[in-house]
Amino acid sequence: MEKISLIERFSLFFNIKNIRLDYLYSILKSANNRNKYSINIKLIDECLYFHNIERTRHFLNCLQIQIKNEKMSFNMSNREAIESSDRCFLLDNKNECIQNFFKTYKESIEDYTYIIYQEKKFDHQKCFSKFDISNIICFGL
Repeated sequence: MEKISLIERFSLFFNIKNIRLDYLYSILKSANNRNKYSINIKLIDECLYFHNIERTRHFLNCLQIQIKNEKMSFNMSNREAIESSDRCFLLDNKNECIQNFFKTYKESIEDYTYIIYQEKKFDHQKCFSKFDISNIICFGL
């Protein structure tokens, strides 16, 4: 991600939410080779390129993924009776989960700060001074 240009980063901007959803789904799907498992939220935060735990929590909560003790824990066993809250809704019913996600998820500039500016926190002065926006606009014309 660090090696792509600013223009390439902005082209990702419109699809980043879908890219993150697909990437998270693939991580969870590959971890689903066991009945019970847990994944550290910090790992998910870094994999999805948020670098902001609160935004990662919001993202996961909108997918109805429960977080306990800084981990997402699931029991996907078909052999034992388990509560539906222990299961992963995204793995059980991807389409319905994603539809609900798009209804509840509220985007923020902080979702894109690391991707665009390579900064973990959004600081208006620092981020906007990284690029000469007027030159970018003139170049685009």
